[in-house]
Amino acid sequence: MPVKDRNDLSPIPTTPLNNDQPPRFGGITELVKDAFVIELTNFMSTGYSRLRPGELPRIDKYQVALDVDTDPLATAVNLIRSYPDIMEDMPLLAVLAATGSNLKLSISDKYVNTMVPAAEVYSSITSGTYQLSGGQTLDIETHPSGRPGEVAQSSFKFPSFMFKNISSATLDEVVSVINFQALYCTAFKFKNQEGTYSLGLRAGGPNGKEFPNRIKIIGGTSLSALGLTIGQEDQNYGPGKKVLTRHVISANMTVGIEVVTESENVRTELSDLLFDFLTFVMADRQFQFFGRSTFDPNVQDETYQIIIRDNEVSISGEQELPRPSDPKDKIYVNRINVPVTVMQYTDRYIVTPAGEPAYPISGITLVTNEDLPDPN
Repeated sequence: MPVKDRNDLSPIPTTPLNNDQPPRFGGITELVKDAFVIELTNFMSTGYSRLRPGELPRIDKYQVALDVDTDPLATAVNLIRSYPDIMEDMPLLAVLAATGSNLKLSISDKYVNTMVPAAEVYSSITSGTYQLSGGQTLDIETHPSGRPGEVAQSSFKFPSFMFKNISSATLDEVVSVINFQALYCTAFKFKNQEGTYSLGLRAGGPNGKEFPNRIKIIGGTSLSALGLTIGQEDQNYGPGKKVLTRHVISANMTVGIEVVTESENVRTELSDLLFDFLTFVMADRQFQFFGRSTFDPNVQDETYQIIIRDNEVSISGEQELPRPSDPKDKIYVNRINVPVTVMQYTDRYIVTPAGEPAYPISGITLVTNEDLPDPN
């Protein structure tokens, strides 16, 4: 298999299996369990076909048993043993979350930062491919320093060798080529209301994170192919723009993943795959899950971060549990404990005393009002 360039690794969001049922925002244990179910389902079924098991397991979440007399390995297994006629859907990966503890910094939700949504422009093309030619350019203008009159102009080039087929360039390729060159803006995939994606350009990059900022398309030979126009612009201050405060609730908890099978071989296979997921695969994800709102401002209430403490992952030990109906017929169980730190963010709009949304102002737009009374 080809060697992956680990310098190109970047955080990606956890995409729900059903967009109408994203990870639950508000219940922090349910949020963590949902995220693990989604990611394990993608891993087992689609993303890594070379590791796909011979028999796909059912992956579901369960409530953890809280009483101290219950065998920690038997939480999900008890259901199968108690109701053998209706719970024969094995192999099974049961995702459980033990009761967590609030981190010391977050006994309640804590203020993190004041946020202003970035200035952004979008392509009008939603087909997913762009008919570029080698050597075409895109020119933009931004205000990365936050000071009036200080403008940065950037020109991005599209060499043929950076595309598989530049005459039918994919959105991912265009985003990657721009971000390879960009210092004062960031290219991204913008999700439209109808579910399609188009090219987005956001003011602010490695060298352009000050407020206020704006972005403007000023030229280039690729505008028609990219669906952009000269004069297209946006700014992150003034009427129509909102300002938010971000708050966080943070907790430590342990996720238990129970492997439940009718065969020792399948138990071993699934246990090995889980370790591949928690080591090699999660290393590419920097051992983190992110909500989609982190990368797409159009997705609400999915702003969370789950950090796997990979150095603390452990196996509780393999067990064989007899079924009450036939002691010779056994269920083969293993459990992997995954300690995590979860941070759940809440964004709240700032309002004026009159209850209207406040908007960020810039020194560029301030005008002295001589009629204001003096403090006394």
